Amino acid sequence: LTEEALSRLWREVANGVSSLGQGALPKGELSRNIELLRDMTRQIMSAPNSDTYLQINSSWRVAVNEQLFSTQRPAAIRRVFAAFAPEAYTSVLNSGDCQFLLSGLRDQFQLPYNADNGWCELNRQIKACMATAGLESERVLENNIAIWQLLVALRGTKAAEDELLIDEESSMDGLKNGAYSNVALNQILFGPPGT
Repeated sequence: LTEEALSRLWREVANGVSSLGQGALPKGELSRNIELLRDMTRQIMSAPNSDTYLQINSSWRVAVNEQLFSTQRPAAIRRVFAAFAPEAYTSVLNSGDCQFLLSGLRDQFQLPYNADNGWCELNRQIKACMATAGLESERVLENNIAIWQLLVALRGTKAAEDELLIDEESSMDGLKNGAYSNVALNQILFGPPGT
């Protein structure tokens, strides 16, 4: 594993797997901890499972306590897992987004979902829903893109529902307060449209 490959995995904000935003590793922390990151990456490569995930997070916490890293970086860790095991993990790095996606799959498509806070388990459930829906497991890239598009659509649906609910509530408040009592009623009494 070259320093360039490690930089692409751990440091780059957008690396083709997923975007980290402000969760990216600073350049100084990368260079100071290159051997530690190389070891962590090798562990993930050899066994990208939930036990390794817990172990890497624990090692990272120890490194934060020893001031090797400034903060815990769960999204960066998850992205490396998603890079090495795309058949097991999506590039949806936020557990809240995974839960939102699963609840949307349950509500919109009647696919099973059991609430769980672990990112690995949430991804296992997302992959199980994808299999139940008949998506071909070998089409990892296409499926991951589809999951992101679905997440965006579900967010849009939720935002539209919330906006509609707010509009309905404000309309009802207006009726209760008499705010709309002087609003003209658009009635057509007789004649063709436009008269």
